[in-house]
Amino acid sequence: MKNKIRDWLTVGMFALVILGFAVTNLFYDAGEISTTERRRLAVFPTFSAAAVKDGSFMTGIEDYLTDHFVGRDSFRRLKAGFMFNILGQKDNHKIYVVDGSASEYSAVLPEASLEQITEKFGILRDKYLEGCNLYYSVIPDKNYFLAEAGGYPAYDYDAFLSIMRDRMEGFTEIDLFGTLDIDDFYRTDLHWDQSRLTEATAALCAGLGITPPDLASMTAHTLSPFWGVYYGQSALSLEPDTLTYLTSPVLDGCSFSVLNERTMQFEEKPLYNEAQFSGIDPYSTFLEGPIPLAKITNPAATTERRLLLFRDSFGSAIAPLLAAGGEYAEIWVIDLRYIYAKLLPEFIDIRPGDDVLLLYNTQILANSTLFQIN
Repeated sequence: MKNKIRDWLTVGMFALVILGFAVTNLFYDAGEISTTERRRLAVFPTFSAAAVKDGSFMTGIEDYLTDHFVGRDSFRRLKAGFMFNILGQKDNHKIYVVDGSASEYSAVLPEASLEQITEKFGILRDKYLEGCNLYYSVIPDKNYFLAEAGGYPAYDYDAFLSIMRDRMEGFTEIDLFGTLDIDDFYRTDLHWDQSRLTEATAALCAGLGITPPDLASMTAHTLSPFWGVYYGQSALSLEPDTLTYLTSPVLDGCSFSVLNERTMQFEEKPLYNEAQFSGIDPYSTFLEGPIPLAKITNPAATTERRLLLFRDSFGSAIAPLLAAGGEYAEIWVIDLRYIYAKLLPEFIDIRPGDDVLLLYNTQILANSTLFQIN
């Protein structure tokens, strides 16, 4: 009898937990975005006969319920912790951690992509940049510093750079590999920390022939906690970073305008927008994040020089530092993942003598299809 009572109590408690969890989820609102996963959450699908018939309504329900349940992030962390700490798994979705710093490994040297992207850069040079002073620089990803120590696969970076050097005819290389170490990158994110780029900025400025700013004399502003992209992707319990951005009297005197893709007009924006810090991608605090075209203007510049900075997201943090020296009257910030190269002459009067810097991270160069150059 006692065993029966115990069994019924066990079943009853289990049923109450399941029922309670289900009822709680009926009233639970996870919001519109997942800050840990850097994405918008699924919305409840609109009911219609057509949606029911083609199955999209039920698929939408499944997606919604998957995204909106109590403790979802806790369950993700529990699973990841079990896989790492109990089963001894070395990565989660290709994300691994060495000495508290997370990275995503890439094993196979992307030779075909490097050949394709350097061919595209050749088209860019010949069709749009005639008479310009041409430079390029490659930013190492975090695997360059972490993979070997942790026993993870990584590119052959010497071969990577060799392919670039052999095929970047007409461009002068500015080498950044020796100016960076793992402490210059955020622990939970792939990006570099603007406040730690003294050597990298000095190398770029020396290559471009301009005076570097004194980062130590600039004013540091901090935002925290900063949960980088690897924090959400790995679902591991990592300590948050602090996002730091730098200002100076020179930068305070600059204006920043962004191309509105709907109106095709330029709109004034803050160089650093703290409102972006609470959005899907906190790194968009720098230069409004992934935008096709923008311009930094310095009315008090000491020269009339202009820079065309072709960049990925890493360029958002470095562009203000290249402006902070005060020599460039204009810095055009161009992301060819979001604007076709053939459209640039509609917005920029590219002139002989302009400085051009192609600045890209190795992971972006490994995906040549992202670049819209023809």
